[in-house]
Amino acid sequence: MKLRKIVTSSFMVLLLSSCAKELRSDIKEFVASFSLSESMSTYKHAGYTSVKISEVDGVKTEENISLSFNTLDEENLTYSFTKKTKINDGEENIFQKFLTKNDGKYFLNETDKEPVEYSIDQINLLVQEFFYKNVMYEGTYHCNGMYYGDLILETIQELQGFVEINQEKEWYIFSHKTSGKVDGKDSSVEQYYSVNKLGMLVQNISKQSYGSNYINQEINVFTL
Repeated sequence: MKLRKIVTSSFMVLLLSSCAKELRSDIKEFVASFSLSESMSTYKHAGYTSVKISEVDGVKTEENISLSFNTLDEENLTYSFTKKTKINDGEENIFQKFLTKNDGKYFLNETDKEPVEYSIDQINLLVQEFFYKNVMYEGTYHCNGMYYGDLILETIQELQGFVEINQEKEWYIFSHKTSGKVDGKDSSVEQYYSVNKLGMLVQNISKQSYGSNYINQEINVFTL
């Protein structure tokens, strides 16, 4: 699929053309407070919404995701995940995953499956995936979740030219756009995301296009 190749090549050019520089003092001060462990202990009630709209090779897809959880009350844990997908003008497909409690026991309910009893440890793993899903580099790099701290610390040296710290020093903001032609077709990659002082994502907006193909996604995170 062409769009993925465009994203990969654009960021490779960006990385290779960037010279390593001394980290700016405002960025250095901001990222010093990033902490996965503190994020996970602080945000006991959190979630996100994601809207992705695309058209690739004439196939239009709309995907809406919402996730929320609350572990503040240890006697009444909540977790809810819903994914709605529509292809072209077809029927909307809905997948849900949520917790229920019966006789003091928790059960995970999934679309088209029988409820399964879940332990507290299993529920904690569900919640953990909000923060990260994968671990790399001998456990030092956490990714594919709403905790962006490790991603930023890994790439900031090369990408700091596209970063600003907002005036109130509450958000780290990355913004970058490339455009041009690939195989004679107009193409572009646009990326924006903001992160709070613990390294948690606040908002991520990405737009990719190649000719008439495009993928646009917006993620908004809430943490209480």
